[in-house]
Amino acid sequence: MSIKYFILLPVVYLSMAFDTLAHATNLFVPAYFDPSSPPTLDYWSGLAAAAQIVPTTVIINPDNGFGTSADPGYVMAIDLIRGSGGKIIAYVHTDYGDRPLVDIAIEIDNYLTFYVIDGFFIDQMAADGTDENILYYEQIYNYIKNKSSQYSVTGDPGVVPDEIYLSKPVADNLVVFQGTMRNYVNFKPEQWQRNYPKDRFIHIVYNATWYQMMQAFSQTDTNHVGNLYVTDDSLPNPYDSLPQYGELELEMAAVTPNKEQKIFIFAEQLFPQYFSPANVDNQQFDGFTYRYYSTTNAYIGIKNGDVFVLGDSFGPSIRRIDTIENTLQLLESTAGS
Repeated sequence: MSIKYFILLPVVYLSMAFDTLAHATNLFVPAYFDPSSPPTLDYWSGLAAAAQIVPTTVIINPDNGFGTSADPGYVMAIDLIRGSGGKIIAYVHTDYGDRPLVDIAIEIDNYLTFYVIDGFFIDQMAADGTDENILYYEQIYNYIKNKSSQYSVTGDPGVVPDEIYLSKPVADNLVVFQGTMRNYVNFKPEQWQRNYPKDRFIHIVYNATWYQMMQAFSQTDTNHVGNLYVTDDSLPNPYDSLPQYGELELEMAAVTPNKEQKIFIFAEQLFPQYFSPANVDNQQFDGFTYRYYSTTNAYIGIKNGDVFVLGDSFGPSIRRIDTIENTLQLLESTAGS
């Protein structure tokens, strides 16, 4: 099973893998790829599959905005995502308050005429609370809400703006981080953000390894964020594909893995020559929780706080590795190196 795309992981599997299925984080995906191009068709199917597992919002951006005409490919992609329970929001850039409001209104109207959407993504949003900027974005917000109060308005300053952007409001939720993983490790939420539910905030992180992605999802409470997207793609357009570790990201969004689950994940990601294919079902036998990898004829299991392996590469008998804590520490060190 390829990890190029977000793939549907059955709820039964997730329940077995994580003991109890508990939604952790919303996915918020900038899908800046043409649904009519053959290489990206599976991306849209994967996003639709993800939307059946976790709340998923997808940004469409046909041509740095609406473009010049409706695209039938986007009509089908939108139907696919919304039919799977996902939400679609449409990209509108504002040039940090310098784009004429009349042009923005025309673009909003074009989207609403030709596509069935759930809201708008207001990009290149200013971040300071000057009267001029607040009035500008307030007019956009009111224009959209006057069309329908059900349309969501997501603002993207890419940094934490002044609180007035939410308190007035001029947006329903905000992208308060957008950038590389190298910069993301230094992110700290502002104190005022704690006055609002974390679902009001969105982080978009690119140029991240699979291990860095896991770290980002494990820190959502600390970072006070309820909507997250992490990708290994990079500039100039980090949103023209889905991450190679899409399956794993979907797992992380669906539930917060416990120590035992992390053992399986790290083993599969670090040592695919021994533990392949990834994401197989957990099984139970004689006190063991284990996974069997048919491609490599190998087992990895956990019992009474210890980690064991068995298979062609490990010898004819069950081999103890170490305690869960020590094994996990070693694997995390290897992943982070």
